[in-house]
Amino acid sequence: MTLDMLVKIGSSAAIVMSFALNLYLFLRSRSDNRFDRINERADRIAKEVQAEIQERRAEESRLERNHAVLQATVLGLPTHDDLGDIRQDLSTLARMLASVNQRSETTLNSVQRIESYLLERK
Repeated sequence: MTLDMLVKIGSSAAIVMSFALNLYLFLRSRSDNRFDRINERADRIAKEVQAEIQERRAEESRLERNHAVLQATVLGLPTHDDLGDIRQDLSTLARMLASVNQRSETTLNSVQRIESYLLERK
């Protein structure tokens, strides 16, 4: 065996041993507890996010129900045109009542005159 071969074998052995050492350190670091804290925190954050999502879904559902109730309420309300028609009808009704009041006063006066006449005649 020549010196050149020995150097090649030695450097190959050094590379293999270096690889084995790196593999051992990598596997050891993966099983360390230092990643447990990171995983615990990630799990806690994931649970918090899920809780926030559930809260927002509940709020969205409540808002949708409120929207449906408001929409049903608004559908039953009169429109601007309906209110205008009601105003016009009330105005017509007020004129009719004024006419009825005038006629009833005339009738009342007539009844009072007849009553006075009948009382005087007795």
